[in-house]
Amino acid sequence: MLRPDATRRTDRPPLFFPSMVTIHKQHHEELASKELTECAHVIKATGLLYRWKKYYGPTVLCAWESTVKLFTHFSNESLREWLGTHFDLQETTGIHFGLPAEAVADRIWQTLLLNTIDLPWASWQLTTQYRIEKLCRF
Repeated sequence: MLRPDATRRTDRPPLFFPSMVTIHKQHHEELASKELTECAHVIKATGLLYRWKKYYGPTVLCAWESTVKLFTHFSNESLREWLGTHFDLQETTGIHFGLPAEAVADRIWQTLLLNTIDLPWASWQLTTQYRIEKLCRF
């Protein structure tokens, strides 16, 4: 989804991600991997995303949801919305977007879950700790 106004989100940190062309062309795979890794490091630096190892399935991305006081897991669509909410999204070609394309979000998701990115792990223990910290603030 293209954004009509490129200056609308100057209050949010910029997040540069590879273009669809770069992601889909095999001879651009090295460049796409480099750009996705840089993108993942910018996201990690916010400290808002975690990895959660499900008991019965694969590792997923999650974020602390203060209203329900739990870590909520992402689908591809909710990750796209989360990225659009927290960042000024731009392709490396300079085009501004409101949301990344589904394929781009999927590749960002895959890159964030790599051990080399080293997102922190969320757990029930961390959930309890966050609940206590939030209660003590009031």
